[in-house]
Amino acid sequence: MALIECREMFPSIRNTARYTILMPEEGARAAKAVLWLLPVRRGYANDWVRYTGIELWARKAGLVVVMPEGLSSDFCNMKYGMNWWTFLSEELPEHLETLFGLPMENNLVFGAEMGAVGAVKLALRQPERFKAAGAVGVDFSCVAAYAKGEIESHDLEAIYGKLPVAEDVLEACDPLRLAKRCAPSDSPLFLNRADVGVQAIADAGTHPVLWREAAASDWEGYGECLKEFLEKTIAKEGKA
Repeated sequence: MALIECREMFPSIRNTARYTILMPEEGARAAKAVLWLLPVRRGYANDWVRYTGIELWARKAGLVVVMPEGLSSDFCNMKYGMNWWTFLSEELPEHLETLFGLPMENNLVFGAEMGAVGAVKLALRQPERFKAAGAVGVDFSCVAAYAKGEIESHDLEAIYGKLPVAEDVLEACDPLRLAKRCAPSDSPLFLNRADVGVQAIADAGTHPVLWREAAASDWEGYGECLKEFLEKTIAKEGKA
């Protein structure tokens, strides 16, 4: 696998963004799928490489892996910040299609903590792109709790705005709302039963759910969840 570390300017965030790519030696066209691997809050683009076995798993499965940073954005177009949703869902995929020939479809997405929010939002808002999504170490109820004034957070205020939070922001950014109104899909969601709010997403009934029963709250656990996610979504096809 080639490890490619990039830093480029993107209009959506009006700044440079860092991302890391694991690429098979044969190139992107030989890959079985593209895995988007999203970071924890304020995480770095190479964290998944440093703290898990993703390079080995990707080599066995024949994957390209894209690992972008997202600062502390929940991968939203922030009220007081940059447009990280546009970066993640539009600009970066289109750029990588041009730069490396990465396909816009046949993608997987997985994230931990903040990255889990981004992963599920991608799966719910762009089901045509993602054949599976995984999330771990997340509290999906935070957005609704903040909007109700139940919690205070400077990070959430920067992302969603001061109270009262606008309805159009909640409709676009709250995973619990998105789950209730998104189009049905055959693409599964890999969820950790111990995480807050996941049952509400499952109860929406729009996606099949692959459950993980063991809780995970650190990189060791996140790596185990990622490996299980790949086994359930790629290995069953005989690719790993």
